[in-house]
Amino acid sequence: MWRAEDEVLRRDVAVKLLDLTGPDSDAWGARFEREARTTAALNHPNIVTVFDTGVEDTTAYLVMELLPGPTLAERLRQEGPLPVEDVRSIGIQMSAALTAAHEAGVVHRDIKPANVSYAADGTVKVLDFGITQLLDDPSGGGLTRTNTVMGTADYLAPEQATGSRVDARADLYALGCVLFALLTGESPFHAETPVATMLRHTQEPVPDVRTARPDVPADLAAVIDRLLQKSPDDRPQTAGEVGEALRGVRPLGPAAATQVLPAPTQVMGPTSPTPPAAEPTGPMPAAVPPKKRGVWTWLPWVLLAALVVAVVVYVVTNPSGDRTPSTQSTTTSAPPTTSETSTTTTTSTQPTTTTTTEPTTTTTTTTQALSPQVAADNLRTAVDQAVAAKDVDATGQKELGSKLGAIDSAIGDGSKPKAQAATDDFGTSVQQLTQDDHITAAGVAALNQPYKDLQTAVAAM
Repeated sequence: MWRAEDEVLRRDVAVKLLDLTGPDSDAWGARFEREARTTAALNHPNIVTVFDTGVEDTTAYLVMELLPGPTLAERLRQEGPLPVEDVRSIGIQMSAALTAAHEAGVVHRDIKPANVSYAADGTVKVLDFGITQLLDDPSGGGLTRTNTVMGTADYLAPEQATGSRVDARADLYALGCVLFALLTGESPFHAETPVATMLRHTQEPVPDVRTARPDVPADLAAVIDRLLQKSPDDRPQTAGEVGEALRGVRPLGPAAATQVLPAPTQVMGPTSPTPPAAEPTGPMPAAVPPKKRGVWTWLPWVLLAALVVAVVVYVVTNPSGDRTPSTQSTTTSAPPTTSETSTTTTTSTQPTTTTTTEPTTTTTTTTQALSPQVAADNLRTAVDQAVAAKDVDATGQKELGSKLGAIDSAIGDGSKPKAQAATDDFGTSVQQLTQDDHITAAGVAALNQPYKDLQTAVAAM
């Protein structure tokens, strides 16, 4: 991005440049042209205005209005968590921008604080529609496809993190992440690596913003909670609904408690179990009427009571000195207990102790004894297998091979910091290669466990 002067109209403008040389130049050029086309078509006070676009030699350019800023990301770094009413105003303006975009058939797909800036009059403006997906283009124009991850990890909707097809509701999830970050100082799901962050989006329950920021009003917290639901069906369905709820015109209804996100192909990790219903993250569902109790619910208690009565009657009606029948009856009904006691006494010294100890020791040894080099070799094998299955293409194979070489070198030097940095680089490369469509979602899932094993082994160096 450059600051420039429009010599004809005598005004300062912002110019975005894109180098079209390189192996992916055709795709990037097409994406750049689409950014210009879609952004220029969006005429709204909360969306940056595009003045001109074109290509000169191998450089594409986009001329747009110059915003003095700061961006929300810069403001967050400088000030920390923002005042509640400022966040509400930002949310209302962003909702208006997204309403205009979605009604024009455009999904932004990269809503984040760095892509929202201030105009000179204090108006909030949404920037960078460079990786948008046209709603009326099922194929994504060859640039945005299923199993391709686009966007920024901290603000990715679960369906977007897994490379699934997304719609306008992915932008609403990202809006919820932005509002959460503005109120608390950090995004709701963040981890040390982009891959781990995407897993948290897909697997962890929605956090309550009021845990980190108790002064957040209940209505604002409820909006954020709805925006961050895992299933798109449980979120608000339009940005207009969100704007009305933030303005207090019409509150959002409760999320459907029975709807959960289907289990898509995961990015670097298996699908986690569905969070238990006992820990809902949204408004509590209506009370469920008690179930009618059938005869089988009470029959065991009736039989137990009858047995107790029979024992009492027997004790009362038999002389205290004549307990042979009772002893025999007890002995007859108790052999399993006696046998178990005897067996335990006889074998607990070795068989029982060995049986209990050996599996535990074996499992612990398997996890802890995995050396960094063995873990790296396992990851290399997983990459080779993914290449053979055509889940990693030649570009991905070359890139990951280079990262694995750096990991081997760091492990060979015995440097834990270098090994950790090289391992993190591998995970970052996987995300980038997935975004560029060099690794399929199935390939990423195949690399997940070996990669986590390597992280654990390196951490133990």
